[in-house]
Amino acid sequence: MALATGAETRKTGRRRPMRFREDARLAEPAPRARNGRVPSSPAQRISGRTRLESERMTVQLSRYLKDFSAPKVDMAALSAAPRYFADKDARAARLDMHAQRPQQPEIDIEAERRAAYERGRAEGLAERNALLAAQQSAVSAHAAILEELEARHAAEKQELMTRFDHQVAGRIDARFTEMADGLADMLMTETARALAPIMEEALMRRAIDDMAGMVRRAFAEGDCGRITVRGPETLYERLKDKIDDADLVFRHEENGDVDLTVEFGEAVLVTRMNAWAETVRKVLE
Repeated sequence: MALATGAETRKTGRRRPMRFREDARLAEPAPRARNGRVPSSPAQRISGRTRLESERMTVQLSRYLKDFSAPKVDMAALSAAPRYFADKDARAARLDMHAQRPQQPEIDIEAERRAAYERGRAEGLAERNALLAAQQSAVSAHAAILEELEARHAAEKQELMTRFDHQVAGRIDARFTEMADGLADMLMTETARALAPIMEEALMRRAIDDMAGMVRRAFAEGDCGRITVRGPETLYERLKDKIDDADLVFRHEENGDVDLTVEFGEAVLVTRMNAWAETVRKVLE
């Protein structure tokens, strides 16, 4: 490393190299030669001498090596060589001298750029329009499919509503018919239960009246003798009260039957109230 003082720098305009001592930190300027150059060190002188010797050896060895470089062409010899078609060569040379080279057209770079830009823009617009058309077509197709699905859904919904209406109407009609039949049966049963005692009493009264009239007619004709009555005590008393004749002789035999049976002579009269009671029982069931 070289250092220089400020005085030496101002005087010479350049810095002088400094030599360092091994046993001190201060540096002294290196001595200069007469020609102003700094003398080289021993190592530099040895390396320079070695380089010169190697260059001399390379030059000496190159004399004995083969030259692989391209051969030199003597243009003067070529021009002086005989020509086989001299007249044609001269004519071709004259034509070539006087021939005018075709003028190449000048290329307008800005115009080329504008044309390329316009072509790219047109291609981009065409591609964009194609994409928009494809998207519009896809949207239209999707809308048509949705419309078809909605129409089909509406038709199926209407069909289901109609079928459900018919089913509901059929169910309602069946239920109303069943309810009407049940109501009619219930009313008939309750009416029969309510009217059974009244009808039984009326029929019993009528049967006793008819039986008493028949007994009176038989007694008037002289066919009656002893009258045997079988049945409930109440019916027997009512029959006896209806006839009210002291000349008639009654014999009563009580049993558990509902009907009243009257026997006189060869005639047998029966009220048939048991059949009526059985019919009413079946109706009530």
